[in-house]
Amino acid sequence: RAELDWALSHGYDYLHLMDPVLAMNDSGRLESLHTILAAAQQKKPFRISVEVYAENINRHNLHLFDCYQIFDVGLQTINPAANRAIRRAFDREAFEEGLALLRTFAQNINLYLIYGLPGDNYSEFMKGVCFADSLGASTVFLNKLCVLDGTPLRREAGKFSIQYHRQPPYEIISNATYSYADVANSESC
Repeated sequence: RAELDWALSHGYDYLHLMDPVLAMNDSGRLESLHTILAAAQQKKPFRISVEVYAENINRHNLHLFDCYQIFDVGLQTINPAANRAIRRAFDREAFEEGLALLRTFAQNINLYLIYGLPGDNYSEFMKGVCFADSLGASTVFLNKLCVLDGTPLRREAGKFSIQYHRQPPYEIISNATYSYADVANSESC
């Protein structure tokens, strides 16, 4: 609350809430946050963007997201092999249902895909692009994999034959399933 008050008192009119597991939290936390944000917007209108996993949006918590104007949804990949490699679950049906619920009031829904993931390749990545495009998002962002220091992916880079630039932002060059040519093709999308 103090950070929000400070930002608004200093003229900020746009805030980004960076908590992709927000909808996974207990409803009490979501309700408290909703109360704080809704009250602040009554005093002074401002825009808020939030990161969410669409799979975690449901009929029980949907009303707690009506104070946000922009939704950044991390799809990352629909490829089962890539999801296993990065230890991420993807439930297509739950994802589509959560997105459909958001669309009942949200005008700005952005989807994010990552190219260069281990277990993925250009063809599979493009299936994800087609899927994301079919969902009617405001924008579909295609991001190059960054093999960040301190992450499990960096620690397991050898396991996937990941080659990456040794200077920030540590972007992928290639891996065992995503060739240099695949990366170059993905960059041109």
